[in-house]
Amino acid sequence: MKIKFWGVRGSIPTPITTDQLKEKLILLAKKSSNQLCDLDSFIKFIHELHPVEFGSIGGNTSCVEIQVNNKVIILDMGSGLKNLGDSIFSQPIEKRQKEFHIFLSHTHWDHISGLPFFKPANDSDTQIFIYSPLPDLEERLIQQQNDKFFPISFHSLKANINIITLEKNKPFDLDDIKINNITLNHPGGCFGYKISHNKKSISYVTDTSFHELSNSQKDDVIDTDLDKGNTHILDFLKNSNIMIIDAMYGTDEIELKKHYGHSTAQMAVDIGNIVKADTIVLFHHDPDKNDIEITKMYSDTKKYFYEKHPDSRSDILLGYDDMLLEL
Repeated sequence: MKIKFWGVRGSIPTPITTDQLKEKLILLAKKSSNQLCDLDSFIKFIHELHPVEFGSIGGNTSCVEIQVNNKVIILDMGSGLKNLGDSIFSQPIEKRQKEFHIFLSHTHWDHISGLPFFKPANDSDTQIFIYSPLPDLEERLIQQQNDKFFPISFHSLKANINIITLEKNKPFDLDDIKINNITLNHPGGCFGYKISHNKKSISYVTDTSFHELSNSQKDDVIDTDLDKGNTHILDFLKNSNIMIIDAMYGTDEIELKKHYGHSTAQMAVDIGNIVKADTIVLFHHDPDKNDIEITKMYSDTKKYFYEKHPDSRSDILLGYDDMLLEL
C-alpha cells in the first residue's frame, strides 16, 4: 500500500503567508551557519532539508490517497483533491487512472470542497465511486454546488459518479480490500475508516473528540471519552500499522473547544500507544497555527510521548502535504 497526503489542514485552506515565509528563511539562515558560502553548498543544504523545514506543512484541507491492489482509494475530498487530480492529468492519457473510490468521513466544507475542482470528475471516461454511511450524501453534494454557492452543478460533472451508502459500523469489501467504518464524535456526524489488505491496515480517524460530551450532544454522536472506559474506537484502531488521527488542538485549548469535535496531539499519541499502532500520523492541523507553531507542537508531543511511554515502538510523524508512506 502506498499512501500520499494531499491535504492535512482542518477547517479552511491555509496558504503560507509572506511573513511566515520570511520567518522560515530567517530560521534557515541561522541553521545554515557557514553552509551558504557558494551556490553549490547552498543547493546541497536545501536538498538535505526536511520538506517541512524548507517548504510548508501545507495549506490544503483533508485528502489522503491510498494505492492498493491496483485501486485508488481516496479518503475525503478537501481542497487537496484538486492537486491530486492535477497530478493525474499531468500523466499521458493512456496512463491515467480512470477509476476512483472515495470514502467520505463527513460533509463539512473542508472535506468536500475539492470535488468541483477534481479534474477526473469532468472526464466522461472516468468512474468515481463515493462511499459513506450518510444516507443523504448525494443531496448534500448537490447542495454544495447549488448555483447560490457555486457556478457549476453537481450533475454537470461529466464523470460517471456513483453514490454508495455503507452500513454503519459494518465492513465493506472492495475486491480483496476490506474497509471498515466507525461512528466518530463530531457535530453533524462523522465516520472513520480502516483499510486492510494482506494483513496490513491503515486507520483514518479525523474530526473526532475523545472528551466526555454534554447530555445535549449525546443524542447525536457517540461518547468516546477514554476515561469512562468506552472501548469501541480502541478496538477499531487496534494494531493499525498506520494510524492517521485528529490532532488539531493543544492541551491548553481543548477545555474551551472540547465540544468542537476535535482532539489534541497528546490524546492522539496516547491512543496510538494503547492500540499499539506502528506509525501515528498527526493530522487535521489547526488553521490558526503556522508551520513553526505546529512543528513545535510536534516536537513537544514526541518528547511527551517517549517520556510517558519509554518502551513504545510507535513512530510519530507530522502529516504534511505531499508526504509519502509505504506499507
